[in-house]
Amino acid sequence: MIDLFSKLSDTPIPNVLVISGIIFLLLAVAGKVGANLSIPPNRQKTAALIGSILLTGGIAMFVVPSSSTLNGDQQKSIVKEKINSNQHQKDTTSNEFSVQDQKNQNLQQYRSEDNIRQAIKYASTWEISAKRHLDISILEGYYVGEALKNQKFIIGEFKRQGLFPVCEVNNRKFHNVNFLEDKDLAYVDVTEVWNCAYYSIDSGNCANQYEQADTIRQTIILRLKESGWMISAVNFNPSNVESSMVPCKNIWPSNIKFK
Repeated sequence: MIDLFSKLSDTPIPNVLVISGIIFLLLAVAGKVGANLSIPPNRQKTAALIGSILLTGGIAMFVVPSSSTLNGDQQKSIVKEKINSNQHQKDTTSNEFSVQDQKNQNLQQYRSEDNIRQAIKYASTWEISAKRHLDISILEGYYVGEALKNQKFIIGEFKRQGLFPVCEVNNRKFHNVNFLEDKDLAYVDVTEVWNCAYYSIDSGNCANQYEQADTIRQTIILRLKESGWMISAVNFNPSNVESSMVPCKNIWPSNIKFK
């Protein structure tokens, strides 16, 4: 008897209702159970009514899930969504930290005065080449932003005047190199000594030259890119005095007077 109740307690309610309903309907139709137990006619109608109610209720519970089942499924779905959302946020945060860590590593790797000096040296070399050939594309790997825009304007002016410059940097002195904390910018105070002569695009002859080498004090702003430091802007010292231009006399640069 105990085993019977234990099994019934584990049986789903819809199953119990359907089985009970079928039993009551059989009693209503047969009118008796075995040879000794009979059901009066007036009780058969009651058994039929109870059986119909139990059977209908059990079938209904099979077709329409209970609210507790729905709530359980909804809760499982919500929990699953939260887990996926948390995992996504975790992955996203991890990726953000990875990118930031990589950026910080690159910043520390390139954050040295030697790298800055080399970047400015290379940029000046390619600036001379770009102006010599009047080709701004040569500077695209060394200049960005405002600095690249200004160089493009200068080269355009040379083309308009029908000239190309031949220059060299005779001296360069670094005064201060400052890195912005947690930024990919560097400010460099530097003095450069430039010699230049200007030639005709059509004839190739020297048109004019500096009377003497130009000493230029400037603040160069560099921005760290994936390929390294690139010149972003150049601010010239207002006290700079440009050398006057004179007609070419001898083969450049032997005729340049040095300060």
